[in-house]
Amino acid sequence: MFAAVFGVSSVLGPLIGGWFVEAVSWHWIFYVNLPVGGLAMAGFLASFQPSGRRVSHEVDWWGAATLSLALASLTLVTSLGGRTFPWSSPQVLGLAAVALASGLAFLAIERRAAEPIIPSASSA
Repeated sequence: MFAAVFGVSSVLGPLIGGWFVEAVSWHWIFYVNLPVGGLAMAGFLASFQPSGRRVSHEVDWWGAATLSLALASLTLVTSLGGRTFPWSSPQVLGLAAVALASGLAFLAIERRAAEPIIPSASSA
């Protein structure tokens, strides 16, 4: 069910958004979320049944930080490399090194985390 909803929404969302921008204006993209959000809130309030159980979770802050650093660095390498800076420039090579190091640190942290952000295949 999730895959079907994701597949349909990833195709129809940009199409409908593009139509709104072309037909009306880009401001309406934000206004269309008000009734959709209201329907979602009404559905949640009508069907939510609290269980009364509380579960304590541990946030993997170091994993989140290293993953963010790795992804941001990789994004900058691919967007700046070859255009703003040559691929062999110190800036691009430095960002690539940061992306690699933080990616490896993320993998090491996730192996030891009580509640990892991305569980390994062996723990799933």
